[in-house]
Amino acid sequence: MPTHIRFIRYLFLTATLALLLTPPKLSAQQDSLPRQAHPWEDYIEEQRHLGLLSDEEATEIQQLYDELSQAPLDINQLLPEELQRIPFIRDIQITHFIDYRRLYGPFRELGDLKLIQGWDSRLISLLLPVLTCSPPCGVEQRGREGRLEVGGKASTRQLSPQRQSYLGGNSALLLRLHYRSARASSLYISAEKDAGEPWSYDGHRGFDSYNLHWALTQRGLLRQFVLGDYRVSRGCGLLLGQGVYPMSFRALSPRLPEGIRPLRSSTESDFSRGIALEMGQERWRIGAFASSRSLDGRIDEEGHIVGLSETGLHRTPTEWRHRRKVPSRLLGGWIEYRASRGHISLQALYHDWRRYPLAVATGASHRPHLQGLSSSSALSLSYGWQSRQGHLRLSGELSRNMLGAWALIQHLSLQQMTLGDARFSYWRIAPDYWSYYGRSGTHSLRPNDEEGIRALWSPPLPIRALQLQLYAGGYRRLSERDSLSPKHRGWDYGAHLELGVDRAGNTLLLASLRERQLAVGERAQRLSLGLRHEGEGWTGALTYSWAKAKSSPSWAVLADVRLSLGDQLRVGLFADYFRAQDWQARLYAAHPRVRYEYTSTLLFGEGFDVGMRLRWQPFYAYTLEAKLLHQHQRVETRPSMTLAVLTLHYRH
Repeated sequence: MPTHIRFIRYLFLTATLALLLTPPKLSAQQDSLPRQAHPWEDYIEEQRHLGLLSDEEATEIQQLYDELSQAPLDINQLLPEELQRIPFIRDIQITHFIDYRRLYGPFRELGDLKLIQGWDSRLISLLLPVLTCSPPCGVEQRGREGRLEVGGKASTRQLSPQRQSYLGGNSALLLRLHYRSARASSLYISAEKDAGEPWSYDGHRGFDSYNLHWALTQRGLLRQFVLGDYRVSRGCGLLLGQGVYPMSFRALSPRLPEGIRPLRSSTESDFSRGIALEMGQERWRIGAFASSRSLDGRIDEEGHIVGLSETGLHRTPTEWRHRRKVPSRLLGGWIEYRASRGHISLQALYHDWRRYPLAVATGASHRPHLQGLSSSSALSLSYGWQSRQGHLRLSGELSRNMLGAWALIQHLSLQQMTLGDARFSYWRIAPDYWSYYGRSGTHSLRPNDEEGIRALWSPPLPIRALQLQLYAGGYRRLSERDSLSPKHRGWDYGAHLELGVDRAGNTLLLASLRERQLAVGERAQRLSLGLRHEGEGWTGALTYSWAKAKSSPSWAVLADVRLSLGDQLRVGLFADYFRAQDWQARLYAAHPRVRYEYTSTLLFGEGFDVGMRLRWQPFYAYTLEAKLLHQHQRVETRPSMTLAVLTLHYRH
């Protein structure tokens, strides 16, 4: 019997036996606030349906929810930076939360959140699963003891016809274990093999990738210590922004997750492996990290690095020959001062590839000074300030690399003003500035050779049930400013509308429009319209997506219905029909996902999808999920696909 089949069989037989022996969890005493069954999941799927949230951002939010749901934040003890990790809380709402607690003392119960200025019912319903209140509140004190999570995902995909043969079969397997004590330490281990990757090839046996970390938090002066896999982000992402993808609509008002974040997912891209720590008190903080890992790529005959990649796919002999051939070393640190209304931080970064130089810098191949780099280093100064009431906020970062090139990014936010909410961003990145792990929200893969501006405005409207966001921006490549025929300049604009159709707010009409020009003669438009209704025990959504780039337009109609059949069983049914034969105007379907599944379904060609998702939680400790998807293609050049996924999650 193949090894992976034995793995799957042992995993699910063990879980089934334990499930039968585990008693159900008694229901906890609840507060007076109404609770939705899965508010974060509904929020993520709603934003993905409209194209307002990328797969990477959805992954970050889902992982954050998994973490906070196991160790909820105590509203009488949490710090402002802990709330800043949650993406749908605005800065001024955080300010109002801190001011309320300072003026009126500790909260008595979670229901007091309704008294905070600017905290509406939707925000509170999203936050309830990740918040708790210390006594005398009568809410169950979750997160006070250690938590153990064990999970696995097994899937198989069949293509018809199968045009390309891979080294491995069509099955994929993920196993993970996460232990977290009461806000003190955590241990995470995961192993994964993607579809098409072999279990045994060229002397290798087992899973294709492994991730693990051991972390300590809040131990005296020690704020964070991580040994293993982690991500680091600082400032506005000019220097370092691992795990941050600020390219979607939501990134128009970015608040990057700063500091060290232990890796709690199975991945082979955009992370560090080594040691990291941060120490400090309320005012001063200092941090440092060191990383050494191997990336995919090729060393050519002249000893230069070619084809540097972090996709993590090793399905063909060529991909396998390039597997983890390029050593990468990363060193960095920072020192930060924080006050009640602002902060300032100085950070430094050094990155090399041991003895090998890069043939070209990824995303900056047009710059001769960035060719043949054997190392990269830079310094940056980041800062943030807000007014006393929180209506005005200023943040930015200034950076200089070893070539003497400068980069600047600046954000100005105005919130709850007479004319509504507004945000303005400006960036100027010199042609020879480049950072491999930088993520600054520019139009380049990495911050390099660009100047741009962006504005976001949410006007006040007389109808409370109507919310509108408008944005516009433009950019140009600095090295082409004297050119008579520049090829790299563009602009984009768009709008997002949300309208409550009924008084109860159970029916929402959502619309998103975006048009952009990324190069001369290349223009793309995207439109999404959605209708969402939440009834008693069920939720339905209907979405129309349209896109046009170079040739014929693409369109798709998507529908899904989710039913709650009691407290233990939830069923989702979904279907769509699409016509998208232009790759530049390809579409994606945000079908309901199972745990540990973070990618959307590609809609390219012509055909339809139909499928279902099942979530069964017989006891508190166990959750079993299954998903079945079939995509039928009417275009001969595109294969039809059938996907089956099964996951099991245990927590204790």
